[in-house]
Amino acid sequence: MGTLTTIMTPNLQAKRMLAIRYKRDQIRQAVNALDAEYNVLRDDLLTEMQKHSVLSLKTEDYTISRKKMKTVNVLDDGQAIRELQDAGYSPSITVKLNWRAMGQAIFKALKESDIPAAQVRITEYVAIKQAKDELKAKL
Repeated sequence: MGTLTTIMTPNLQAKRMLAIRYKRDQIRQAVNALDAEYNVLRDDLLTEMQKHSVLSLKTEDYTISRKKMKTVNVLDDGQAIRELQDAGYSPSITVKLNWRAMGQAIFKALKESDIPAAQVRITEYVAIKQAKDELKAKL
């Protein structure tokens, strides 16, 4: 036990734990609300940039860029390994496969041949980078 709990009675500990849990829940709710608002703004910005074919926008204060992220979704490990081997790739097989590390090989294999056990998911997103001078001014 830590020093704080040794000077508190179980009743005080329980009350303190409840107070902490209440504050923590309030913070989580506030963060969830901010996340929801952020996601709506981000999605609206991405939609507008797509609609107007804008890839990036740079101002004095920030830079907004549209980016795409490719991720591999493996549906069946065993089948994917066999298909990669049939396509001429030799995936390193361990107890737990790290598909992210093998992503580039899978992307290349998927371009060259059909591998039904794996799919490429492309996610487009917006990245905003604040100008360094503006960031320093706030610090």
